[in-house]
Amino acid sequence: MNFVEQVLDLESTNVKALYTRAQAYIKLNDLDLGELDIKKALEIDADNRDVKVEYKTLKQKVKEYNRKEAKFYGNMFAKMTKLCLVFCLSPVCVRIEKRHSFIGKWFYIQFSSKGNVT
Repeated sequence: MNFVEQVLDLESTNVKALYTRAQAYIKLNDLDLGELDIKKALEIDADNRDVKVEYKTLKQKVKEYNRKEAKFYGNMFAKMTKLCLVFCLSPVCVRIEKRHSFIGKWFYIQFSSKGNVT
């Protein structure tokens, strides 16, 4: 990528260099930086077919990444159904705070299957 960087240092509007750097970012899974370069290339040359195709590919990769991330976090939170992270400002915490000094602290409260604090 050094040569591409040198070209962009001399000519920041070089569409081919922006396109090439975007491809490199995308292959490295740095989708945000890839998107910046693709969008800049499209601003300069909106009719460039290769850039349009790469932008479409990038959008698909972003969609796939977001889907995988949502699935990962969904599974993670599904496993934590009995463990709840609570900030000490809720009514349950207020009762606990009177006995302990947890004001403004994060801590875990485990709930029983009936919804009672255990």
